[in-house]
Amino acid sequence: MSLAVALWVILVAVITALVVVFLVSGKMAIAAPKRTQKLGDPTYNIKSMSTPVATGTLLRLLAWILADSPLGPLIRRVLLNDENNGSALLQDLALQACDSPGHFALYHPMQRLSNEERARHVEAAKVVDLQKVLQSGFATAAVPGPYLSVEDYARAYRTQKWTPTQALERLLQSIKELQPKFKPFVAVHEEDARAQAKESERRLRAKEPRSLFEGVPVAIKDMIRVKGYRMTEGSVWPAGDDHNVPAEKDNNIVRLFREAGAVIVGTTAMTEFGVTPLGYSAHHQGPFNAYNAKHYSLGSSSGSAAAVALGLVPVAYGADAGGSIRLPAAAQGVFGLATTYGRVADDSPHVTHGSMQKSGPITATARDAALAYAVMGQEVPGHFYSQLYGDPGLPPLHLKDFSETRSLRGVRLGIFWDYFNDAEVPILQSCRKAVEALEALGAEVVPIAIPHLRSLQVAHGFVVSVEITQILGDLLYNKHQLEPSTRIQLALGTSMAGPEIQAGNILRGWALQYLRQEIFKKMKISAIITPTLAMTPPAIPKDAFLTGESNTTLLIQLMKYIFLGNLCGFPGLSIPVGYDDTTGIPIGLHACADHWDEAVLLRLGEVLEGGAEEKRAN
Repeated sequence: MSLAVALWVILVAVITALVVVFLVSGKMAIAAPKRTQKLGDPTYNIKSMSTPVATGTLLRLLAWILADSPLGPLIRRVLLNDENNGSALLQDLALQACDSPGHFALYHPMQRLSNEERARHVEAAKVVDLQKVLQSGFATAAVPGPYLSVEDYARAYRTQKWTPTQALERLLQSIKELQPKFKPFVAVHEEDARAQAKESERRLRAKEPRSLFEGVPVAIKDMIRVKGYRMTEGSVWPAGDDHNVPAEKDNNIVRLFREAGAVIVGTTAMTEFGVTPLGYSAHHQGPFNAYNAKHYSLGSSSGSAAAVALGLVPVAYGADAGGSIRLPAAAQGVFGLATTYGRVADDSPHVTHGSMQKSGPITATARDAALAYAVMGQEVPGHFYSQLYGDPGLPPLHLKDFSETRSLRGVRLGIFWDYFNDAEVPILQSCRKAVEALEALGAEVVPIAIPHLRSLQVAHGFVVSVEITQILGDLLYNKHQLEPSTRIQLALGTSMAGPEIQAGNILRGWALQYLRQEIFKKMKISAIITPTLAMTPPAIPKDAFLTGESNTTLLIQLMKYIFLGNLCGFPGLSIPVGYDDTTGIPIGLHACADHWDEAVLLRLGEVLEGGAEEKRAN
């Protein structure tokens, strides 16, 4: 080859390389803001998406392409720039919020109350003595139901109908019978549980019960430390990792339950690191829906909800960054309370590095949810949340009007009907009946509108994804045995850009201010009401048993009604209100209240309890 020809070949190669770099760099950049909407537009705009569904070998291949191949970064950025994901619309709204005075970027959705608001909570706390309730129960009788409640256990122990050790042995036998089919538990340390039950029995004989929880079995989601248990967070850890070493001390939440006398019976299964709301863990080959084992249990607190729905425990701990308490509770016919951001003092390290996760109980009854809330919600001095709130400390816990179920006069329920009605027919039928039941007791339904739900959904997705990736992203590169869908999620988090995340936090600040001022305060709304789920959880594809499933379209449908609580820190409660006739799977109604107003939600749950036809998982 002559020198001239060689130079031409080199020149062509260089030009081609420059063209490729130019084209790729354009795709790698974030999408430009779209000036197509006005901040505050109340038009309902959540849209369904059509995305590829992958399981089995196809999912493994997709995970390699997106997370490990040289083209992965480019493909991820192209997917994130797709107009359907709404990133450009999110940035547009954030820019408009920046131009509006009085708005701010919000990095932790902690809401400090005004002096007047705080005084209201202080007075409410004087109405009902929570310590007395935890010792003696509620003044009113409970509605009979299919489950053993905390009060049922306490009554049986008090009348010596059975003892904590007898109750525990029956429970351990039931776990052995149900675990193979539904797989709610990761670990149950029988001898440790027996020792706890024996000590509870001693205190009861000595007439020194610590609370109604004395001897009551409680299960803990496998994502916080429980003394003597390994914490796996739904994953499989390599030899030598400290996750394989039993914890030397309890998380604050576990400590509070132990101090109340509860028997910690085991840790429950969850999806890997909680990155998917489907509830199924390929590592643990479960859990399965307690009402229909062919269908997803939803999650990530899937094992906790299944343990309660199967009647094994009346209370289980759950954590919720994108519906992980409320979704499995709805899908399995139990109560799920995601508390106000900052209410429950989880002292896990990841809590201080994220802004979405909230803790709460999954329970058999509304009264159990109220009792568990009274235990879990106790302020822990010096905790990150208390420091974040500042003096004089978090608003006091209370259950004002919880037992006032005869009349809901004065309660105003905000419903964005376009939003509410965007669900499957069986779900709408049950949820509308529940709303009618609340109206019959005097509650007033008030039409409301929530602007920019689509972009708020995107804001939640971007911010929570980046937070998870920041905490766990190194697992992509250290040969950790991640499930394929987890690899995809963490890889996507590495490709999300700073302006997108900042736009999400700016829009979060705007949304929190709008919802509090325009809806909860100006319209005097007690709670925003929607279904918990827009659809019945589908059957688990056969190919998903070994790998899990990647299905963005499904995830958006499942999380349609619950992301606002995580993005803006509001408390939310899923209340069982019916069943899907075809699958037998339960249906939940979701109530969302202003910050620190869990008592409003629990009261609505108590009112509606027993309204659904009684069925029980089997």
